[in-house]
Amino acid sequence: MHILRNGAKSMKIEIITIPKEGETENGDAYFVRVADDGTTLAVIDGIGHGAEAHLASQTAVECLEECCGQDLVDAIKECHAALQSTRGAVIGIARIVDECIRFSGVGNITALKVGGGESHFTSMNGIVGRNLKVVKTFFYPYSVGDVIVMHSDGIEKLDITRYDLSHDLRDIGDAILSKHRVDDDSTILLAR
Repeated sequence: MHILRNGAKSMKIEIITIPKEGETENGDAYFVRVADDGTTLAVIDGIGHGAEAHLASQTAVECLEECCGQDLVDAIKECHAALQSTRGAVIGIARIVDECIRFSGVGNITALKVGGGESHFTSMNGIVGRNLKVVKTFFYPYSVGDVIVMHSDGIEKLDITRYDLSHDLRDIGDAILSKHRVDDDSTILLAR
C-alpha cells in the first residue's frame, strides 16, 4: 500500500499487478506521483503480453516520469511519440487536484470514481504509439473519501457496487482479482 501525502492531504493507494499465467514479464504497468499540482495515477496495458508488451508499458512509465507535470493530453502525446518503436499501449491517466479529477485515456483502461454517486471516466479510441486520433481531458468531481478504481482488461465484468469500499483497499483488490481476473496481464489500482 502506498500512502501519499501532499501537505495535510493524504491518499491511500493499492496496486495489484500480475502477469498472464505462464509469462515471466508483465505487459501491464502503473504510474503514481504526488506533486504540488496534485496526485497522478495511471494504468498502462502494453498490447498483447510477454516481453514486447512489457517493453511498451515500461516505455510509457519512463515517459510519464519525464512529462508527468504536463497537461494530460500533452503527456499522452509524449507517450505516443515514445512508443512509436513498440507495439503500443492503452493508457488511462487521472490527476486529482483539490476537488477535481482530470482524466485522459486512450483505449480500454477502465476508470471510475465511487462516492457521491458513481462516475465512469471516458476514454478515447486508439492505441498510444500506433493510432492516436483524438485525446481529450474530462473532468469529474472529487471529495476526500471517494474511491478511484482503475484497471486493465485483465479484469472483466466488475460491478464495483457489489463491494464494500470502506474495507481495506488490498482486501478489495484481492477480492476483485479472485472473482474477475481473466487469462491476461491484470492490474487494478484503488485509491482513497
